[in-house]
Amino acid sequence: MLTSGGFSNAANFSWFVEKLSFISPNRYCLEAFFRRMSYHVNDEARERILESLGFTLGDFACYAGLILFTIIFFMMGQFVIYWRNRKFV
Repeated sequence: MLTSGGFSNAANFSWFVEKLSFISPNRYCLEAFFRRMSYHVNDEARERILESLGFTLGDFACYAGLILFTIIFFMMGQFVIYWRNRKFV
């Protein structure tokens, strides 16, 4: 689940799919996963590999995106719980 899309090169996506991938938390998970798995490679080769795969956001953007998605989904869940149980309050 974490590496969904790991075998498709994000650098070769069409413009629509590329923009659509930014609203998916799996994109940020996958890039963070690949960045952690390639951490032992020297910096120049690592950045070249990640850039060829289309992973150009960086660690901070990946973690910030995941935290943002966590907050958004938590708030949406709380809203749904409130909305479904509003008759009982």
